[in-house]
This record gives sequence, structure tokens and C-alpha cells, in this order.
Amino acid sequence: MDSYPLKHPSAVIIDVHASSWRFTRASPGQRDILTAELLHPSASSGDWFVAHRMVASRRRLEEHLGFVLPEQAFQALRTLPLTATASPGAPSPEADWIHQPPYQPWRASPVHLGDHPPTSYGRLLHDDPPLRTWENGPHRIDITATTATRTAPGDPARAVSFRLSYDGRVLLADDAVLPATLTVDDDDTIRLLADYAVYGRPRSLLTSRQRTLLNAHGADLLDVLTAPPEPYPVGTRVTLLDDRGDLRTTGVVVGSLGDPLESPRYCVRPDVASLPGHPLAHVPDAFLVFPSVTTRATLRPQDTGVEPTDTAILGYGARVRTVDDPHIDTGTVLRAIVRENAGLFYDVQPDDTRAGPVRRHESDVVPLAGTAWQTLDALVEARTEAGIPLEAGEILVSLDAFTVVESGLTGPTPRRPAEPLPALDPMFGRAWTLEPPADLPNRDQARSTAPYLEVGDAIVVHDPVHGFLTVPPWAFDAALRLDAATLTRILNEVPGVEVTGIEPTATLAALAATHRHDALTATAPDGPDDLEAGPVGPAGEPPHDLATVDLSELEPPF
Repeated sequence: MDSYPLKHPSAVIIDVHASSWRFTRASPGQRDILTAELLHPSASSGDWFVAHRMVASRRRLEEHLGFVLPEQAFQALRTLPLTATASPGAPSPEADWIHQPPYQPWRASPVHLGDHPPTSYGRLLHDDPPLRTWENGPHRIDITATTATRTAPGDPARAVSFRLSYDGRVLLADDAVLPATLTVDDDDTIRLLADYAVYGRPRSLLTSRQRTLLNAHGADLLDVLTAPPEPYPVGTRVTLLDDRGDLRTTGVVVGSLGDPLESPRYCVRPDVASLPGHPLAHVPDAFLVFPSVTTRATLRPQDTGVEPTDTAILGYGARVRTVDDPHIDTGTVLRAIVRENAGLFYDVQPDDTRAGPVRRHESDVVPLAGTAWQTLDALVEARTEAGIPLEAGEILVSLDAFTVVESGLTGPTPRRPAEPLPALDPMFGRAWTLEPPADLPNRDQARSTAPYLEVGDAIVVHDPVHGFLTVPPWAFDAALRLDAATLTRILNEVPGVEVTGIEPTATLAALAATHRHDALTATAPDGPDDLEAGPVGPAGEPPHDLATVDLSELEPPF
């Protein structure tokens, strides 16, 4: 529609399909009280009329209208000159029809900030993202700001601004005062905000829509946020921690091993295992096994493999969403290419159209998921198999290196040698250090907890120093029953094997299962006399039901 007749130097206009929302300041003395009017053309005369009006603060407007008023639009309203834009009128009664798609903005909706050139609704939201977002089904919580404050008795506290949305519509926008010790990243912050949203505001101050939805779905929201008891059930989202207790990655529990009452080992499918190029991407049933001490239930979102940096370059197979493209929502990256004096572009194959790929500037897309190509050769091979030729100016990135594609005598060719990148773990795409930090207070804290993979009738331990170690389950379990000092002693008795005792627990156990199965047999009354005669699982435990994997796929890529 032609929205120019609605433009006004004192108004913010958001076009929505056949109508427009006009926002203005309600009065000179109240900069934060706004008027929102839905302007619609008359079917008979074509004249614009006010179909719905609401006067309230920004947060109450968002709750009433069901959508976010972008921060830049709100700040513009506070500074735009105040002049008459419409005849005074009473606010409209609560109406559910304004929450229908034709009256809600979407990513491509034009937004007019006074006399400034129009921008888009998607761009304004993109430029001011929440500090944290948690989503589960129809539920969504956005944390938009935090401010240091004090409680009534004077104790330090933190005021957290947040929005609760249901099924894509803002339901509640408010502040909650939380303990000062909680941060944005703490899961308890999300839980307390949800509890406040459901029970914090008196029912008499809720709208009919809020009461209805909170009564119907508030309990479900609190239920999905409740921390599961240990041992964690299948389907629990978990963080996987490193030896320092820092986040390594996230994943989903697909099972557990051992006695659930005595520190079980969790079978976890890491989120990054499904990324293109990952060693387990084509083995959907494979999982890694982690000690319970490094596995924690979490509300964190899925690890997408996208580094939180403006310099990250997406590769073939990465997933993106457009900021405000009216024709394309999501798609798959085919190539990253640099154009002189224009910057970085991505060739994207859209999901929602049969048309061919489109080229979009990096500022016009939002990364949804990255890749985990182990080497540049693996990346180029995958591109060749998919029929996506190289093009001069491309940037190719893997976990270990990056390079550019140049014009050659036989066509576009990757420049060699490639530029190396800092060593990354091939399983997690994260940096590792070969030596533990010198300032750790004791050796126990220095001992890492390397993951291990159960493959058929074998245990495959992945260690950044020793690579992939394949051992029988019975020997591995027997070794895990020994303490680190014992494993270190018996391993150092083997010529050519030297360990310090600060290696990962799983690594020490796998090395012992490889080089000292004689000592393990002696310590395990029911153990076999030789490796080949070992049972599938340790005595007293049911047989393992494990996915079959080609071990050649698990070879280190370097």
C-alpha cells in the first residue's frame, strides 16, 4: 500500500499488509506514554480511519498489541517534535482480532521514523537483539536489559527487563527484581522470570488475554523450565564442561550407562555432531559418553557452531535467516565470496522457493548454524560432489585452515599453502590447550574428562594429544574402577609410555586398556584372560545396544 500520505514528522509508522500502525506521543508532559492507532483505508471512499486505538506506556502497548515496538522506534518517539497527528479519541476495548497476521508486522514491514528514510521492522529488531533468548515450543523469554538496584531493605539486587511471548505474540513485558548474584546466563534467571510472569502481577491487573493464556499455559511454562532430577532422563538438554568447568558445548542425553545411583555416565549426542563436515554428521545414532561430573542440565540454546564474533565466515552448508528479505526467510549457504569495495557476500539457496541461489551481503543474513569441516580438502570434495563449482574470490574455511580461491590456468583454484588456524577439537570445534594451567590449586582439578564414543563392540576415546584410542568395553570399564594414581603407575611401567597423571580420566583408562590389560585382568575377578575373549559389557550390566559406525570415519583429520 502507499503509506506516504500517513507519514508525519512526529510519528512512527509501521506498515502491516493493508493497514498501518501509527505511534505518537500522547502528551507533551509524558514522553513515555504513547498512542498507537491502527489506520485502515475505507473500502468505499479510500479515506483512512482509525480502526483501533490504545494509549499506554511502551510495555503495556506491546502487551496489548502483541508485538515489539523496536528500541530505535521508541527512542525516536521520545525525541520527535510533538505536534497534533489525529483528533483525540478514547482507547478501544481489548480486541483479539488485532493479533491476527494481517495486523502484525513482519520482517519486511516498512517502518517510517518521522521524516527519516524508511527502514524495515526486521532490520530494527536485528540491530537491537535481546541479551538472551530462551525458547521452547510456543514459549519464549527475551531478556532485554539489566540494571543494578536495591531491594526495599537496601540489599543489592538486579532489575531485569524481559518479555514473555506465546505463539509468536508478546504476552507480558515487565521488570523483575532478582538477586544480584544472578547473571543473564544463569538458568535460574530464566526460571525466576517465568515464575514472576505467571504469578508476579495481580490477576486484577492482567488483561483478559493475559489471564486466559497464563491460566491455560502458565503451568506448562514452569514445568518445562523445572530442572530434571538426576540421573537425567532421555531428552534432557545438557552442557558439557571441560576440565576447568567451562562450557565446552551442549547436547541431548540419549541414554545412560552404569549404576544410576553411583555417578552414571551419560550418552550424549552433541549439538555440533549434526553440522556439515562433522565426523558424526552422517552417523545420526552415534553419541559420546561423558562422566556425570561434566554433564549438567541446561536451558542454553542449541550449540550452532557459530562463533560469537563479527569476523566469523560461514562455509558451505551453513544455515542462515535473512534480516528483512520479503521473499526469502531461511536458506543454506553455498559459498562465501568477497567482492572488491563491496565486502563479503553469501550465495544462499533459499528453502522456500524453487528458484536458484541468491547472493546476499553478510549484513543481510543472520547465522543459524555453522559447519565443522575438518579440512579444506574435505570441504572442496563435498562441494565437488554437490556440483557447486569454485569461484574466484571465494573464502574457504575449515577447522584447521582457511584460504582464498584464485583464478588459475585450469580455472578457479584454492591458494596453497593455506593459512593455518589455531588447533580446534575435531569433535567440538573448540580450542584446546595441551598443558593444564599452572595456577590450578591441585592435580585433581587439572585432570580433564575427555569424552568417549561407544561404537559397536568397542570404546573409542577421543583425546587431543593421543588421538582416537579404540579399546574393548570390559577393559575400559575395569580401568575406570582404578584411581588416577594407580593408572599412572601401571602405565609408566610400560616402556615407551609416559603419563603424568593429569591426563583425562578416559585417556588414562584407554591407555591402560591398551597397554596393561594384564593388570586390569588381575584387578577384575570376572575379567577374561585375554582381550579378544572380553564380554560386550562389564559383569552385572546389561549388554550395550550401540550404533554401528565405520571406525575409519573417526580417524583424526590431521
